[in-house]
Amino acid sequence: MSYPPIVFVLPFAGLAEMARTVAGELGVTVAALVGDLDRGAEQARAAEAAGAEVIISRGGTASTIAAAVSLPVVEIRVTSSDVLRCFRQLETFHGKVGLAGFSNIIYGCEEVGGLLGLEMVQVPIAGKAEAERVVAAAQAAGVRHLIGDHISYLCARQMGMGATLIESGREGIAQAIFEAQHVLRVRCEERAKSQQVRTILDSVSDGILAVDANGRVILFNPQAERVFGLSAAAVIGKRVTDVIPGSHLDEVLRSGRPQVGEIQQVGQNRLAATRRPVRVGNAIVGAVATLHDVTELQKYEQLVRQKLNRHGHVARHSLESIVCVSAVMRRVVADARRYAPTDATVLVLGESGVGKELLAQGIHRASRRRQGPFVAVNCAAMPETLLESELFGYEQGAFTGARKGGKQGLFELAHGGTIFLDEVGEMPLSLQSRLLRVLQEKEVMRLGGDAVIPVDVRVIAATNRDLTAELAAGRFREDLYYRLDLLRLQVPPLRERPEDIPALVDDLGVRLQETYGRRPAFGPAALAVLQRHRWPGNVRELANLLERLALVSEGNSIDAGTVAAYLPAPAPASPGRAHSPATPAESWPDNLTLAEIEKLAIGRALAAERGNLQRAAARLGLHRTTLYRKLQQYDTKRNVK
Repeated sequence: MSYPPIVFVLPFAGLAEMARTVAGELGVTVAALVGDLDRGAEQARAAEAAGAEVIISRGGTASTIAAAVSLPVVEIRVTSSDVLRCFRQLETFHGKVGLAGFSNIIYGCEEVGGLLGLEMVQVPIAGKAEAERVVAAAQAAGVRHLIGDHISYLCARQMGMGATLIESGREGIAQAIFEAQHVLRVRCEERAKSQQVRTILDSVSDGILAVDANGRVILFNPQAERVFGLSAAAVIGKRVTDVIPGSHLDEVLRSGRPQVGEIQQVGQNRLAATRRPVRVGNAIVGAVATLHDVTELQKYEQLVRQKLNRHGHVARHSLESIVCVSAVMRRVVADARRYAPTDATVLVLGESGVGKELLAQGIHRASRRRQGPFVAVNCAAMPETLLESELFGYEQGAFTGARKGGKQGLFELAHGGTIFLDEVGEMPLSLQSRLLRVLQEKEVMRLGGDAVIPVDVRVIAATNRDLTAELAAGRFREDLYYRLDLLRLQVPPLRERPEDIPALVDDLGVRLQETYGRRPAFGPAALAVLQRHRWPGNVRELANLLERLALVSEGNSIDAGTVAAYLPAPAPASPGRAHSPATPAESWPDNLTLAEIEKLAIGRALAAERGNLQRAAARLGLHRTTLYRKLQQYDTKRNVK
């Protein structure tokens, strides 16, 4: 059997029937049970077990029920109208009148009797056991008539005294129903809030342990159960020093001082603990500890770093995406694939533009760190002071303009992943020593900081410099060189692998189609021109040339003359470069006619002078009008000024 949320438990049937009537008139569903004092408490306990939320009762029965159940109990209060109805019945009575009952019934009523000229005496009753004795004592003291609640009324009748029962009126019952509805609404709201808090505490990854002012455990969430290997049932209500001796919450209660970031060992678990007192005003009413497994903290930190780093610190190229046909380049990719599963440092050597970063990204994506960040930094692109703060981070106030709260360095951002140090040969000596320490100790210290931060990072370094020459010149540390040069990849320049050019042209053409909707097509003669070029800028230069041709050519088919026209005049090799001297500017493909050579010469002059007709004519030794006429003849009047 189930009960509605609001249940009346009343001392006599007539009052219960009136409660049903009033509730029906108000449109409120209730149950009305009859039971006085102890019997009423039994009825209330049964109602609580059957789903009741609020009990409405009266007088001594209400007090008895309140001590027997955990539900809120709303009393039907005795109103002035209820008392006046009783006193009106005694207007012609002469003699001493006793006003008997529990204090919540008779308090203040004797004043009303005095106003009506009645001689009133209070007869307070605290419980059923003393009711008969108290009423008998009142009778012996001269009380001839008793006005009271149900228990005192019954006792007086049994002793032959006159008795009038104080009955509750409709207005008192209605007011009790309104109050019960309010209590029920508040109870439901508080239960919802409590459930929300409980769900939050059960869902957080921290173990949470809370005690009251006496050091007794009042909260022990599932994560705390897991951390300490104890059930909440075994801990709640116990003194924390008895069940969890190492909690230190008793110290926080005594001192009132928080303990933040403490490391605590519990069994095999290392915990990061924060303990704080709970204050209400100036009083400490409890303490709470939050605990987290250090290993899990590191895992969460890594997940957060991964999610943050997805905004830019990712490797987009795999080893499979590196286009190569030549045997020499295939060997380089094969070596990179062999190196990828290790955590050893890799040194990638090669001229600018050969694709050193593509190899680094491919190694990262083929390694066990593939889910971690890939952080690339160009050591030659930043001044020394900026490079140091970018690599190692800084604390707040480390220097003028430092960000509030400090900043993570790139090594921290690369934690669990790979950092690619491009142009490492350009790194200043002062930073080389710091880099060496990171490689050796696997930890960094931010600028302006005094704490070391452990980092788990694989380093791939690259340079287009001859590091042995840099060592001899004292510009590169020998110990750092040998630390970096554990595994080496020497990437050949494009001029040493011309057989890769057709495949690269095809691959780059697909990207141009996606970007511009145009894909230049090269015939055998045009490809031959590309393969004979020295490519000082390597694959990067080839990509730039193809993009330029896709944008400026009127059709998709590119002939040899157009290619030659847009190839820049070769520059002398830079000091220290590992390639042979450039092809002379006046050399031409062997299979061209004189007219085609003239057209090529005009195209090269225009490209060299960026379309300036006057300067191109001077370069060719022609009059400007003659050059203009030849442009019309060869239909190459494009982008001239």
